[in-house]
Parts: sequence; C-alpha cells; structure tokens
Amino acid sequence: MSETHYAPRIILAGPPGSGKGTIAPFLVKEFGVHHIAPGDMLRQHKRDGTELGKRAAAFMAKGNLVPVEIVVQMMLDRINEPEVKRAGFVLDGFPRSMEQATAFFDKGVTCTHFIKLEIPDEQVISRMKGRRIDSVTGETYHVTYKPPPADIAD
Repeated sequence: MSETHYAPRIILAGPPGSGKGTIAPFLVKEFGVHHIAPGDMLRQHKRDGTELGKRAAAFMAKGNLVPVEIVVQMMLDRINEPEVKRAGFVLDGFPRSMEQATAFFDKGVTCTHFIKLEIPDEQVISRMKGRRIDSVTGETYHVTYKPPPADIAD
C-alpha cells in the first residue's frame, strides 16, 4: 500500500437497535469499504468449520459469550486481508467492551473515524422487541421496519 493511500477504518458504535446494521451499508457504498460485523464473522467461521469457528461454536452451543481472544483474532484476520487493508473497513458493533477494544488496539489497530449512535432507551427496547433473526441465514428483520419474507415469517 502506498504511503499516500487513504483507507478509511471506521468504528460504528451504539446500543442494540440504534441503527448500526442499517447505516453500515451506506458507509460501505459511500466509501467503498468492507462491512465487518462480529456476529456475521462468528457465524461464517462456524459454517466454514475453521479452527476459530470450532472453538467459538463450543461456547455458542452452551449459550456463552465467545471469549475475547477468539473474537479479536477473527477480526484481526479479516482486517488484515489484502483487499480489506487496501479499501478499509467499517466495524459494525465492534469492539463492544473495553476488554475487546484494549485487545484489538494492543495489536496495533487504529481507526480513522469513530461514529457513536445514540437513541433513547425506550426506543432501544421498542426496536429490540420487534427484531427477528432468521435461524438459518442470520439475516435480521424487524416486524415493522423490515418484515421477513412470507416464506420465512414463521
């Protein structure tokens, strides 16, 4: 990568239901960056049967949080892919904790932009109550704003 190349490295933060997943595609289109979300990455690694996916699946099967080191390694692997390094990225909801942020930034990762979305708690609750997730694809829907297709609505 040339010294003059500018690759946006955006962190998109906010509570559940604040619109991160809605806004991220706009940032991807506007800046040509890669959309990286930890939940999507975990599901993909699990589907692909990677070593990290197998380790994460053991925790997910028990309903436990995946350890920070596994999530951080997945994220590092992705942002260090040549096309992601070249184009940049938007991290959708990562890091979620000070522990994740410290582990990530201790590896030398920096960001060029930090966007924090804020909404009232009542709106978070309302949005989360209407959220539905396709158990097969992981696609997120909302009963009011983005209803699931009829064939998977149940």
